[in-house]
Amino acid sequence: MNKGFHHLFIGFLFILLDIRFFIDVLPDSLGYFFISKGITEIAQSHKHYSKLYFATCFLIIVAIPLDLNVGITSGFSDYLVFTWRVIWVVYLYYLLSILYSHLVNENYLCLAKSLKSLSNKVPIILLISLFISTFLMNIPHNWAGNLSILIVIVEATVSIWMIVVFNKLSKTKEKKQAIFE
Repeated sequence: MNKGFHHLFIGFLFILLDIRFFIDVLPDSLGYFFISKGITEIAQSHKHYSKLYFATCFLIIVAIPLDLNVGITSGFSDYLVFTWRVIWVVYLYYLLSILYSHLVNENYLCLAKSLKSLSNKVPIILLISLFISTFLMNIPHNWAGNLSILIVIVEATVSIWMIVVFNKLSKTKEKKQAIFE
């Protein structure tokens, strides 16, 4: 279980940190590969595992051209980035929900408690920032600049929060608990 969360931690680190020197030093496609390993180790017995695994494999394939920045024009790039952000939020919602429900079903209550606030709040925060960012071009420039900075700060904070939670979960030594009622 801890090894699976360690793979999720590494995968999210690759995806959420964007360091570039001509190419992406931490490619997102490799991050999705680590996420696929993590969900295989954690939630392989979950009823929706195969759908999540397929979606992760799809994201690996789609992320390769984005990592390489191959042949994308600037006008098309804006639509692609927006679409990618929507897919990311939906994927993240299902990933966190499946991990949470699997941990509850397997009676890993402390791990599930740590993941609950993340799975409830992160997709909502990202959807709100995505919604606000769609209207930035229609508001005055001084407001748009301030809102853009706020969105970047919020999304960076959420990214750091996710990385920290998965790092903590990878280091937790929890035995399977029995539920006593």
